[in-house]
Amino acid sequence: MSIDKQYECRDCKQSFVEEDQFTTHLMQHLDRKLFSCAICAKSFSKNNALEIHLRSHTGETPFPCNVCEKSFSQKNNLKTHLRTHTGETPFNCQICGKSFSRRDMLKRHMWTHSENNLFPCKICGKSFTQKTTLDSHVQSHMQKFAYSCEFCSKGFMRRGTLEAHIRSHTGETPFPCNVCDRAFSRKDVLRNHMRTHTGETPFNCQICGKSFSRRDVLKNHIRTHSENNPSPCKICGKVFTQKTALDSHMQSHTRKFAYSCEICDKGFLQRGTMEAHIRSHTGETPFPCSICDRAFSRKDVLRNHMRTHTGETPFLCEVCGKAFSRKDILKIHIRTHAVKKFVI
Repeated sequence: MSIDKQYECRDCKQSFVEEDQFTTHLMQHLDRKLFSCAICAKSFSKNNALEIHLRSHTGETPFPCNVCEKSFSQKNNLKTHLRTHTGETPFNCQICGKSFSRRDMLKRHMWTHSENNLFPCKICGKSFTQKTTLDSHVQSHMQKFAYSCEFCSKGFMRRGTLEAHIRSHTGETPFPCNVCDRAFSRKDVLRNHMRTHTGETPFNCQICGKSFSRRDVLKNHIRTHSENNPSPCKICGKVFTQKTALDSHMQSHTRKFAYSCEICDKGFLQRGTMEAHIRSHTGETPFPCSICDRAFSRKDVLRNHMRTHTGETPFLCEVCGKAFSRKDILKIHIRTHAVKKFVI
């Protein structure tokens, strides 16, 4: 007596006798997302994908590192993390021989070899790795915005960018952290924040191997390697990353001020700086907060204040990973690391 061979679906455990029926069933999983999250209703085509997603709600990290005390929600994240201990760099560039610990870092590196794959902007010369990104950039030159903010009339090329901007007016924070009680107005800010819990540092310096949790921190770090980029002042030695900033600073030595305050005669290099200073005399506060009733004399002070509503902490310490809402607070914090070096 022959026993029919059975095919069992690993996702839903349903069994089939015929292989073609089984194949058709598998395709239904791919076409229809049969597994829904009971917490946020997001759907998945496979049960294991749902299980991984659920950990983003529960905070479970079932994959611990056997070297340090960190643990991760996904096995592949643990595998990537372990390479920070072993020093493995299994992803190798076939052109120059450089190797990387992660496949995505190798992909980004490969773009540096291929000039043909870059899409240059014919207006400003800036290059992009994707044509869609170039198209969006070109629109920024032409100022053809498809969407505008109903509060301040600022224009945007994408609906998602507009919606994120509107939350800076409304104070909404729809992206909560599932580990602590903080919430954020943008998904990318939440993503950056989550790395303070997971310890992930996905942005890697190809020169010295240091890794960082945020792309902007990596960019600042890379400048420390390049002798051509920093512009030092020949008088006091202070270093600037942009020549325009150095030029403005040089005028402060020669005292050739283009603008002066009509109330106290103080000199300024830029009109905007003088106008902000004059408001310290007049008491004007033309930059109101759209969430509370406070108003400020300078736009940068308003920007700092808005972070008390959004919870953003864009200034990251490269030593310990702590993040701060203001650059001056980060500078004060960094001094605590310098003091510790001298404490016996």
